[in-house]
Amino acid sequence: MEARRYQYLKKEERAGRISDLRLQPRYPFEHEGSLICTYVADFCYSTPDGMVVEDVKGRVTPVYAIKRKMMKAWYGISIHEVAEVKGEWVDLRSKV
Repeated sequence: MEARRYQYLKKEERAGRISDLRLQPRYPFEHEGSLICTYVADFCYSTPDGMVVEDVKGRVTPVYAIKRKMMKAWYGISIHEVAEVKGEWVDLRSKV
């Protein structure tokens, strides 16, 4: 599913709808100089509305749910979560 999303995002980039597509950007969580863990997103890219950090999800694991909260607390970033449903990309957070 992640590979299909990458192909889709590359088309969006070629069409000029997104830019600066990066694969697996890393976001370290450190406290007082110690690395706690690192979140590795699937993709990061720019849109006219700003930077998007994206994760392709089949299911949400407990570890991912914690890292999602940490991304908001540490970096102020809400992760854009998508899944492929019947050949269409669905924003999972809009269903919450």
